[in-house]
Amino acid sequence: VWWLTQDTRVPDYDSGQHMLDAFVVHDQLANWNLLAPFTDFNNYPPLVHIVGALGIFVGGLNSASLILANNVVFLPLLVGGCYGVGTLAYGRLGGLLAALFALGTPMILSELRGEFYIDPGEAAMVAISAWAILASRRFERVGLSALAGFLCGVGMLSKQTFPFFVAGLLLVVVARGGWRN
Repeated sequence: VWWLTQDTRVPDYDSGQHMLDAFVVHDQLANWNLLAPFTDFNNYPPLVHIVGALGIFVGGLNSASLILANNVVFLPLLVGGCYGVGTLAYGRLGGLLAALFALGTPMILSELRGEFYIDPGEAAMVAISAWAILASRRFERVGLSALAGFLCGVGMLSKQTFPFFVAGLLLVVVARGGWRN
């Protein structure tokens, strides 16, 4: 929050375009046109723009509202997903190191600090989806399997490249016995 109060830069082209898209989604939602983000043409799926639009409802029409909404929603998902995957693979220390590594990645730091991009949202959805897929124990645990399916579905609304990041994991889980469940 402090950084956003001190940063007076004009958003770069991509960040500004995503902000403009979120402003449009906000106007659509404010006019009760709730399906417009899903039916109107946009170069990207609407999840991150919808989160930004909801941030505008809370904090007003400014870039800080968009960036903070992005951080409030996607940062816990990213950290929780990385911690969960690391914990399942290598114990609590591995989970802690995975979460710290994700938080210390320069791209994530720069994109969550003062820009409004869709990549952190996609990374967060990949991380939390991977955790749910692995926690389902090859789809033995029905509740977590349903959660994994839901998270993958929501992740598909983050960016078009989302399937490339989870497809390999899904194939391995299915090949290693998940097909029976």
